[in-house]
Amino acid sequence: PTPDHSNEDRSPEESYPTKSDIKRLRDEVVETQPKAKGLFDTVWNDDYLKIVMTRKRKNKTRSFEYSVYKLRKAVEYRGKYEIDKLYSKEGDNLEMPSSISEACVCGSLYWRDFDIEGRPILWVRNSRKNWRTLDVDLQRRLHIWMIEWGLHHIPEGHNQFVIVAGASVIGLPI
Repeated sequence: PTPDHSNEDRSPEESYPTKSDIKRLRDEVVETQPKAKGLFDTVWNDDYLKIVMTRKRKNKTRSFEYSVYKLRKAVEYRGKYEIDKLYSKEGDNLEMPSSISEACVCGSLYWRDFDIEGRPILWVRNSRKNWRTLDVDLQRRLHIWMIEWGLHHIPEGHNQFVIVAGASVIGLPI
């Protein structure tokens, strides 16, 4: 499907999405997922929503309805894994909970440096994991926490980060 571009207040030279398209997206998501309001006030800014709304797959721009669906599913996912409970409500205190920090001892996942465009880099070193004793749930929580930390620390003017995954010496134990 193609995006819903029917918006009467759009001038011919305006491109999709306009501010009114973004407002409509926010309103439709919040209608069924009220918790999304907090995300729109923090990490889901207009620049990020433009990326969500204009993402292409097989040379087709994602439809407006699909953008709404994806954001609603993201809010559901955040609720399922209680992501909001990972952080202090006081400012940007993003200290890693001790229940997750035990998964960091191998140094397989960490933030370091920025790419040439100023985006933060999340390094993934799977070869450092002990695959024989891996706790999948703990790893999931670690990944969620690290990505959330990154989202809260993306520099002003950016809305993306880079993931670099080392694929050398990866092999599952036999």
